[in-house]
Amino acid sequence: MNSDLISRSAVMDYLREQQAGVIIEKNKNGFIGSDVCDGMSSAVSAFMNFIVQLPAAYDVDKVIEKISLLQENAENNDLNAYMEKAAYNTAYFDCIEAVKSGGIE
Repeated sequence: MNSDLISRSAVMDYLREQQAGVIIEKNKNGFIGSDVCDGMSSAVSAFMNFIVQLPAAYDVDKVIEKISLLQENAENNDLNAYMEKAAYNTAYFDCIEAVKSGGIE
């Protein structure tokens, strides 16, 4: 999986702007023919439908849920100072893994 995360809403906003531009061009009866505008509009719509159906890179709620569970487990353990440091290190590692996995085990 690529580590680049982008905003789905930003992409959708851009595509809506492109679609609006096509509609404006079609209504101007300018240099671009109506059939070309319809094809462009159809292509943008198809791409928008594709974007909407893509799964999220990771589920933020599941990551937070997993981190909260780690915190609860750490609070419920009676640890001396050495073990507490080890538990925090493990918790940080587990949090990093939770983010990398998107909360999915």
